Amino acid sequence: QEALANCKSILKEDRSCYEAFVFVGKAAFHLGEHQQAEAAYSRATGLDGKNVLGWQGLAEVHAETGAWDKAAQDYAALVQLCGAPDADAGVRAKVPGFLRRAA
Repeated sequence: QEALANCKSILKEDRSCYEAFVFVGKAAFHLGEHQQAEAAYSRATGLDGKNVLGWQGLAEVHAETGAWDKAAQDYAALVQLCGAPDADAGVRAKVPGFLRRAA
Protein backbone atom coordinates (compact mmCIF):
# COMPACT_ATOMS: atom_id res chain seq x y z
CA GLN A 1 0.00 0.00 0.00
CA GLU A 2 2.78 2.40 0.94
CA ALA A 3 4.69 1.74 -2.28
CA LEU A 4 1.54 2.34 -4.29
CA ALA A 5 0.89 5.63 -2.49
CA ASN A 6 4.49 6.77 -3.02
CA CYS A 7 4.37 6.05 -6.75
CA LYS A 8 1.07 7.85 -7.13
CA SER A 9 2.63 10.82 -5.37
CA ILE A 10 5.44 10.84 -7.94
CA LEU A 11 2.89 10.68 -10.76
CA LYS A 12 1.14 13.77 -9.42
CA GLU A 13 4.39 15.63 -10.10
CA ASP A 14 5.37 13.89 -13.35
CA ARG A 15 2.67 12.13 -15.41
CA SER A 16 5.31 10.92 -17.87
CA CYS A 17 7.45 8.93 -15.43
CA TYR A 18 7.69 5.46 -16.99
CA GLU A 19 9.22 3.86 -13.90
CA ALA A 20 6.49 5.19 -11.61
CA PHE A 21 3.80 3.64 -13.81
CA VAL A 22 5.66 0.32 -13.77
CA PHE A 23 5.95 0.45 -9.97
CA VAL A 24 2.25 1.35 -9.63
CA GLY A 25 1.46 -1.64 -11.83
CA LYS A 26 3.62 -3.98 -9.78
CA ALA A 27 2.29 -2.75 -6.44
CA ALA A 28 -1.33 -2.89 -7.61
CA PHE A 29 -0.81 -6.38 -9.02
CA HIS A 30 0.51 -7.66 -5.70
CA LEU A 31 -2.43 -6.06 -3.92
CA GLY A 32 -4.81 -7.90 -6.25
CA GLU A 33 -5.92 -4.68 -7.95
CA HIS A 34 -5.63 -6.08 -11.45
CA GLN A 35 -7.54 -3.35 -13.29
CA GLN A 36 -5.33 -0.67 -11.78
CA ALA A 37 -2.23 -2.73 -12.57
CA GLU A 38 -3.33 -3.19 -16.18
CA ALA A 39 -4.02 0.53 -16.57
CA ALA A 40 -0.62 1.48 -15.13
CA TYR A 41 1.30 -0.99 -17.27
CA SER A 42 -0.65 0.10 -20.36
CA ARG A 43 0.28 3.71 -19.66
CA ALA A 44 3.93 2.67 -19.22
CA THR A 45 4.00 0.86 -22.57
CA GLY A 46 2.41 3.92 -24.16
CA LEU A 47 5.21 6.08 -22.79
CA ASP A 48 8.02 3.70 -23.77
CA GLY A 49 6.95 0.80 -25.95
CA LYS A 50 10.52 -0.45 -26.33
CA ASN A 51 11.04 -1.09 -22.62
CA VAL A 52 10.22 -4.67 -21.64
CA LEU A 53 9.13 -3.98 -18.05
CA GLY A 54 5.72 -2.61 -18.99
CA TRP A 55 5.08 -5.49 -21.40
CA GLN A 56 6.17 -8.04 -18.80
CA GLY A 57 3.76 -6.51 -16.33
CA LEU A 58 0.88 -6.55 -18.80
CA ALA A 59 1.60 -10.17 -19.67
CA GLU A 60 1.66 -11.08 -15.99
CA VAL A 61 -1.67 -9.34 -15.30
CA HIS A 62 -3.36 -10.82 -18.36
CA ALA A 63 -2.12 -14.33 -17.57
CA GLU A 64 -3.21 -14.02 -13.94
CA THR A 65 -6.70 -12.87 -14.92
CA GLY A 66 -7.14 -15.46 -17.66
CA ALA A 67 -7.08 -12.95 -20.52
CA TRP A 68 -5.05 -15.39 -22.59
CA ASP A 69 -5.48 -13.64 -25.93
CA LYS A 70 -4.12 -10.41 -24.46
CA ALA A 71 -1.34 -12.29 -22.65
CA ALA A 72 -0.31 -13.92 -25.93
CA GLN A 73 -0.17 -10.49 -27.61
CA ASP A 74 1.94 -9.16 -24.74
CA TYR A 75 4.36 -12.06 -24.95
CA ALA A 76 4.54 -11.61 -28.73
CA ALA A 77 5.51 -7.97 -28.17
CA LEU A 78 8.16 -9.10 -25.69
CA VAL A 79 9.58 -11.65 -28.10
CA GLN A 80 9.68 -9.02 -30.84
CA LEU A 81 11.45 -6.56 -28.54
CA CYS A 82 13.94 -9.21 -27.45
CA GLY A 83 14.75 -10.05 -31.05
CA ALA A 84 15.35 -6.43 -32.04
CA PRO A 85 18.91 -5.73 -33.16
CA ASP A 86 19.37 -3.18 -30.37
CA ALA A 87 18.05 -5.50 -27.62
CA ASP A 88 20.72 -6.27 -25.07
CA ALA A 89 21.87 -9.83 -24.42
CA GLY A 90 20.02 -10.02 -21.09
CA VAL A 91 16.73 -9.19 -22.76
CA ARG A 92 17.33 -11.65 -25.60
CA ALA A 93 18.06 -14.41 -23.08
CA LYS A 94 14.48 -14.08 -21.84
CA VAL A 95 12.95 -15.04 -25.21
CA PRO A 96 12.70 -18.81 -24.51
CA GLY A 97 10.78 -18.14 -21.29
CA PHE A 98 8.38 -15.81 -23.08
CA LEU A 99 7.77 -18.40 -25.79
CA ARG A 100 7.04 -21.13 -23.22
CA ARG A 101 4.57 -18.91 -21.39
CA ALA A 102 2.78 -17.88 -24.58
CA ALA A 103 2.41 -21.49 -25.78
